[in-house]
Amino acid sequence: MALRYRYYDVVVLGGDLGGCLTAALAAKRGLRVLLLGQGARPAEYRIGGHAFPRAPYTFGAAHSETAKRVLGELAMGQVFRRRAAQMDPTFQLATPSHRIDAPADPELFEREIEREFPDVRRAALDVLRLVQRTGAELEQVLERSPFWPPTTFLQRREFARATAHRVFDRSGAGFDPFAQLPSSHPLRTLVGVPGAFAANLDPAQLPPLAVLRLFESWTRGSARLRGGLRWFIEALVERIEANSGDVRIDEGAEALLTKRGAVTGVRLAASDEEIGAGAVVCAIPVMDAAKLLADRGLLGELFERHGEPSVRYFRYTLNILAAEEGFPVGMGRDVFSIFDDRSPRSGANMLRLSAAAPDGSGTRLLTVEALLPRREVEEVGRQLRSARERILGAVTELAPFFGDHIHLVDSPHDGRDLQDFAQRTSIAPEKPWTRGPSTMKRVHGFPVLDHLGCQGMPVLTPVRNLLLSGSQIWPALGEEGLFLAAQTAAEQLLRSERGRSWKRFRLRDRLDVG
Repeated sequence: MALRYRYYDVVVLGGDLGGCLTAALAAKRGLRVLLLGQGARPAEYRIGGHAFPRAPYTFGAAHSETAKRVLGELAMGQVFRRRAAQMDPTFQLATPSHRIDAPADPELFEREIEREFPDVRRAALDVLRLVQRTGAELEQVLERSPFWPPTTFLQRREFARATAHRVFDRSGAGFDPFAQLPSSHPLRTLVGVPGAFAANLDPAQLPPLAVLRLFESWTRGSARLRGGLRWFIEALVERIEANSGDVRIDEGAEALLTKRGAVTGVRLAASDEEIGAGAVVCAIPVMDAAKLLADRGLLGELFERHGEPSVRYFRYTLNILAAEEGFPVGMGRDVFSIFDDRSPRSGANMLRLSAAAPDGSGTRLLTVEALLPRREVEEVGRQLRSARERILGAVTELAPFFGDHIHLVDSPHDGRDLQDFAQRTSIAPEKPWTRGPSTMKRVHGFPVLDHLGCQGMPVLTPVRNLLLSGSQIWPALGEEGLFLAAQTAAEQLLRSERGRSWKRFRLRDRLDVG
């Protein structure tokens, strides 16, 4: 299908959730939009006659006022209320010494904490109340301005006023939520582990504000979304097209076109066709965006101020289809597990297990996610090849009888075939090039974290007409950060387009007078 236009108000690069949100908002606000997938993989893949998710997905931004405003603007609020169901318990934590439920009801959650940690009851309840207070204060800060992170003098001044007299300081720290707890107390794990998987940031860099906010997102707003991430992205694509936007998920740009230090469009990788654009938004990692510029030095000022993000972890997914009777009684939708408190919290030692709802087929899908350290993937290749066995061993340790009921095991990331345990055979994929280590999502560390200790990269760049969006703008806030980045990028695009329209109007006026 040919493109309808040779010029767009904005071209968005990146077909993941962050890019789709940005493109949908820009199109809703009247801009002519082209969305290019830029290598984004579908949320689901098929092998052996089964559809598996590339990663577990829980809608974690349901509590966020920013997300509610964005979904409302896109006329998706009602459909979300129909498709999203709050989980109860919101999650479970399994450690060597504790099994803890996090009920959706705050009063029941407090009772659970009191029952599990009677020795530090008062300190534990103080942590829960601090979670509520910091969440409410963060909402007050974010609703003061549509521009996050702030860039101009007036925006920075407003940010300083908004963050004054808060529990947290401008770096998202200034307080210790666990000050009254022993350094190895399991309540620290209960509050901290969900954020390690929800954030798009090295967990070691999360400021206290982000740790509490991500924990709150699980306990207040986490929801099972019927259709999952696949449906969410498809619904956003429908909104883009309904507002006269073009979507080319299977295509990407091989270069950003520039003239006199400003981006003027993109050149498509498949056809070498050049598409003009008033602005380009890169909802992809900034280092990938830099590779599209003929002169990487154009982003020199950006890297001087914010540094270059570096890969710290890779997100590895293992899908396990098993008989329903193999799942432990009382197992919730999302379970976080720590197997050894003294070992590093990565790999098979720290897992997120997401169990699909029973569908009456007699089988049920368990999707397991692990954060594999970069060294294990890039330098010690055998570690990735054996990740499947190590994670399976950890899962069967958590649920001792689960291993007797496994039917199929597959990962889209380790380059191996699907394993059919029932038939004791393997099934090769039809499209092996769509699998392998290169398809794993990367988790970055950032040399500098600005504004509340949550901002990685700015939306505006030193290159005129080039903006950033996606997971690297507010990496510490997880899915909520995607909504914040999309909102800011769309607002900036609209203001820039108004400025260009005014200039064109003034030029036409002068020509008419002449």
